[in-house]
Amino acid sequence: MKKYLSIKNINFTSIVLNAGSIIFGIIYIITPFYNIFWDACGIIFIATLIFSFFNIYFTSKLLNKSSYLGNRINLMCYLYPFILSVAMICMMFGNFLISVSYSNALVDIFILYLIVFGGYFGTLIFGLYISVLVVTNILNDEIWGQKLRNSSFNSKTKVKKIIKIIVQIFIIFMLFLGVYLSFAIIMGERGILGMFFPEFALGFSFIFLGATVIFLKTIYRKRHKGVFLGFALVGIIISSIFFMPFALTPIAIKNSEDNFTEAFGKDWRDKIDPTIEQNFMQTQYSTPQYFLGVYQGDYIVKKNILYFNGKQSPHLVDENITLYFDVYMPKNNGKDLPGQNSTLIRIHGGSWRSYDKGISNMMQMNKYFASQGYIVFDIQYGLRRPDRKSDFLTPENVLGNFDIDDMVRHIGEFTKYLSSNAKKYGANLNSVFISGGSAGGHLTCATALAIASGEFYYLFSPDITIKGLIPFYPANLLPFTLGNPKLIRPEFMVRANSPPCLVFQGYQDGLVPWTISQNLKDTYTVKGNEKCAIIYFPLAGHANDIYFSGHFNMVFLYYMERFMYLYQ
Repeated sequence: MKKYLSIKNINFTSIVLNAGSIIFGIIYIITPFYNIFWDACGIIFIATLIFSFFNIYFTSKLLNKSSYLGNRINLMCYLYPFILSVAMICMMFGNFLISVSYSNALVDIFILYLIVFGGYFGTLIFGLYISVLVVTNILNDEIWGQKLRNSSFNSKTKVKKIIKIIVQIFIIFMLFLGVYLSFAIIMGERGILGMFFPEFALGFSFIFLGATVIFLKTIYRKRHKGVFLGFALVGIIISSIFFMPFALTPIAIKNSEDNFTEAFGKDWRDKIDPTIEQNFMQTQYSTPQYFLGVYQGDYIVKKNILYFNGKQSPHLVDENITLYFDVYMPKNNGKDLPGQNSTLIRIHGGSWRSYDKGISNMMQMNKYFASQGYIVFDIQYGLRRPDRKSDFLTPENVLGNFDIDDMVRHIGEFTKYLSSNAKKYGANLNSVFISGGSAGGHLTCATALAIASGEFYYLFSPDITIKGLIPFYPANLLPFTLGNPKLIRPEFMVRANSPPCLVFQGYQDGLVPWTISQNLKDTYTVKGNEKCAIIYFPLAGHANDIYFSGHFNMVFLYYMERFMYLYQ
């Protein structure tokens, strides 16, 4: 066994893996349409990262660090986990920043793509360089022999010890943080961590694994065997928990397929034109999307279009507000695209009191569906903040003393505006879908079911035909007592002929429990309407679709675009 696990063989394997990941990464970037090489890219990249950690640990242990080259390679082994950590952050947040950019022009987001691709290829090239350096010097006795006495590299030991202690303290702090974050994933954190961490956990799995490897390199194993094994176990457990949301993706896909089929029929795939389906995502999830992002199709966006001026409203509560929308449209009028100019109205969340269209409303979802032939409207509505104090993500022009009735009324005003201006945007009002998350998910249900039931006909344009509602973690049962009970609790408006419904829900959502979505589906079932499906995600929290190319959002997107095609 030792013959096959020699440093030469291990590093040669590392060369093959790093080079393979570089090649497959290039293939992924230059081929915007799915092919089998995508899956190979993802599998090899993750295998490369995991293998590289073990490689640098065992290689550095055998180096003669008192030689110049041995010390240099050892330093690079220390740097590798740090570079990988920076690379992960670059890839994840570079992709996120691309997703919240209005523009799709390469010149406008070139720097962001450079950050993403630099993170991916930079790590691989650095890992490849280390292994090439080791293999080409495998017969150099100076690197692998006994330590040289009186070497200049044995000096400054006090400085090295101080640096080592600082590194150890920092990593111990990181591991304590990792323990807390692990509980946040498993138990469901209510706050910001629950909203922004689970979808990024795969990247942080490698960051914490790298921190663990660095810490273990600073410990003399034979002298501190218990400490070594203890920290190794803690680091592996933390990284494994962070890896779990991604690892459970096949289970989420299986359950999603079953739930979708149960609601919309065993023959639903037969109803999709194969030539049209070629424009859809070809698989529920492909791993390189997480790291390298998702290809963005062509679209046109127009921003900040006024649809409601409160000064012209008969309601005094509206006097200080003006409401705007952004519209995303396909190029060439959506010709030969799946959407066929169906309308998608997107309603942002924020506890009915915060946030805005645009960056707060999953912009890349809007861009994606516009590129697929839908006319997507991302709208503002009045928020309940009587003091009218704005913040970074919430503009002053939407703030006031509004209740649920007012919010739905504002959305109704948009439908009236749209009815008068549909031709201007090419929107098909006979095929309208409504979607939103959290409070926006609640307003999605309230608006769509109100229009479909006809109970609040006076609030909306009669020209709007709702073909489906797509709430993300809808906050339907959360306490909000100001407004009409049926608008506060939209499940009261569910009928046997209510439009089909597709729900995104995380099991570990600390703000909107999964039972709320289940209650909506159960209400559909009680009314004799089976056309409601929930796409559940294990270990997903609130707003975990915010990372567009993450394993939560991409699985849902696969079914969402097929749902909309089936019922448009």
